[in-house]
Amino acid sequence: MWQKVMHRNCSEATSDLLLERLNMMPITKDNAEEVLQAVNNITTTEPDTITPDGLEATAEIIESVISVNSTSAEVTSTLVGTVASLFEVDDDVLLESQMQTQAPSRIVESLEEQLAVVDLKNDKYEFVTSSVAVQAQNVTTNELDHTGIGIASYQSADTSAIVNVTGFSEKEDLDNAASVSIYIPPTITKMFAASNGTSDFRVVTIVYNDSSLFPTNQSNNSTRTNGQVISLSIPGVELNNLSDPIVTTFIPAEISKHNNETACVFWDFELDDGNGGWSSAGCYLANGSLDGSDRQICHCDHLDNFAILMNFYPGQEDPPIARYITNIGLGVSIVCLLATLVSFTINRKLRKSKPKQILCHLCVSLLCLYLIFLVGIDSKDKKGSCTAIAGLIHYFLLTSMFWMSVQAINLYYLIVKVCNTHVSRFFLKACLFAWGLPAVIVAITVGIDVDNYANKDYCFLVATRMYYSVALPIAIILLFNTIVFIMVLPSISKLGKITAQAHEYNKSRHLLQNATCISVIMGLTWVIGFFAIGSASKVIQILFCILNSLQGFAIFVLYCLRSKDVRSFWAEEVRKRLRGTKSSSINSSAGKTTSFRLNSSKREQPNSDCKTNSSNNQEYVA
Repeated sequence: MWQKVMHRNCSEATSDLLLERLNMMPITKDNAEEVLQAVNNITTTEPDTITPDGLEATAEIIESVISVNSTSAEVTSTLVGTVASLFEVDDDVLLESQMQTQAPSRIVESLEEQLAVVDLKNDKYEFVTSSVAVQAQNVTTNELDHTGIGIASYQSADTSAIVNVTGFSEKEDLDNAASVSIYIPPTITKMFAASNGTSDFRVVTIVYNDSSLFPTNQSNNSTRTNGQVISLSIPGVELNNLSDPIVTTFIPAEISKHNNETACVFWDFELDDGNGGWSSAGCYLANGSLDGSDRQICHCDHLDNFAILMNFYPGQEDPPIARYITNIGLGVSIVCLLATLVSFTINRKLRKSKPKQILCHLCVSLLCLYLIFLVGIDSKDKKGSCTAIAGLIHYFLLTSMFWMSVQAINLYYLIVKVCNTHVSRFFLKACLFAWGLPAVIVAITVGIDVDNYANKDYCFLVATRMYYSVALPIAIILLFNTIVFIMVLPSISKLGKITAQAHEYNKSRHLLQNATCISVIMGLTWVIGFFAIGSASKVIQILFCILNSLQGFAIFVLYCLRSKDVRSFWAEEVRKRLRGTKSSSINSSAGKTTSFRLNSSKREQPNSDCKTNSSNNQEYVA
């Protein structure tokens, strides 16, 4: 008899369902290649239909293949092709799968395990696809007495697909056309041989065309990997805390003026509660440009999967308001510095003071810095001129900071160390220190690599060298000046307590004002400058522009407008011009005589009486 018809969905099975069926099959050495080829066909045909469940099934299939311990080169090649096909899976699916089951990381680890056991023909196995290239080779330490192990990968100029991997034995042999490379120095191979009692070992190298199989929540629109991922391992051996670094080089896939920072990283499978992530522990950028237009060179003290992270800040160029503020502030500072120099150079009485002479040197340094910055910071079209301008800006920036340090040293001798304060040839030593040492720092920076000044956006150091050649010296000087300032404050406070007469109190008050001035001249604004490097907010950058570009104005206000001597001098000069009298000349002559007698007294008895010397120093600084 006829029964009721049972309707079934006879449509084609989904990719996930097909992968689940394959995962239910028992896998042996005999069918491993066939199963992997079936997985490859599914992931290649309809990669957009695969879900996290399908990726989990794929990871389990590959792990089952690894468990049968097949050493077949054919199985290994099919596995590499299967892994390469996963690059077509949607990035969001890969990320979700990584967060749920860590399937992508498991697949990466399985590939490394298979390459550790694959049979080698002539001591080498190599297989290259457009997305993944692998190489496994046996190495004899006897052949590596003075050479290392290097692997380089090359991409097609048209499609950016991987086309070849080659070896090299010296860092100098690296082809400039290589898109990514990794190098083990010979000292490491010797160390391995000595610790393991063997002269032969296997080196496994994997190159991924991008970081698709390393999905992480760390990546976003601003911070992401920029180029290939390269892995090197020695099966069964962990090499950490190496004295000589593993050297990796990368040509970034994207070059942009918005590239703000480069970080050398490796894939840490344990980060984020086992979900994996990029870590910079033990790695640092040895050399490379901001925009990624040249090779980025990384040093790491261990073996792993290496990549580079770059920070992109679209629309974060120097905001026009910051540029306007800088130009206006520097213009005002230049006028103020000129006025300060004129005030102290045409008046003999004012310029005889040692602190004022130091101040004049500082003003000249800042004046040169501001003028060169305004005229040449954007002269990036001619490389030679831009390099020279960048070197000069670097030099005068350092000299300004060093003269601030000289100011601090002099303040210490005048206020804190009132006994035995005479320093022979003080200004000669100060000039050698403040004008000479910055020249040495710039010369060393140029000697290491003149291209350090070849920034494509402006004429100054690239970011990687700025930390060592600018930030480090400034940080040391700021720390030194801060210590001196802390030592000076108690002495100023004591002067205010022991002075009973009004004029003595005023001297102490002037000393305190000078100390406040010194704190500004010492470059405290550069503390904010350290926060303005990299991805700082516009507010921090603008605040730094305001404070730093107006240093010349601050000098003028604190040393000229608030100085009674300077105000009196200019008032007398104005009266002289208006009235046409010679009274100013008489007063000036009297002032010179008084100054000469005071200075002569100091020269005759520089250290005879600490109390007298302290009193003289008060007048000297005030």
